[in-house]
Amino acid sequence: MTPSSVAPLSYSHGTSTTPLLGETIGRNLQRTVLACGAREALVVRSQGFRATYQELWDATGRAARGLLALGVKRGTRGIWRRWTPRATSTSSGASRT
Repeated sequence: MTPSSVAPLSYSHGTSTTPLLGETIGRNLQRTVLACGAREALVVRSQGFRATYQELWDATGRAARGLLALGVKRGTRGIWRRWTPRATSTSSGASRT
């Protein structure tokens, strides 16, 4: 595909006047890690889980590599899990594939 033949990305944000960021979840996480990697990103008190942005980035990288090894690629649909720290890593990892 040439750049001119690629379908435009969907850009809808409802009735808010605040525009979307215009970047992927993975890119947003990467930018956040660069700005404040040592800060806490995810705390799940009921599971005794804490992760910094850097730790979350590392976990999403492992998840992305695992998904790629399973054959998941850009455009794959259907990843959904109940909310857990691993689900955060999996969904963010999927955005990095």
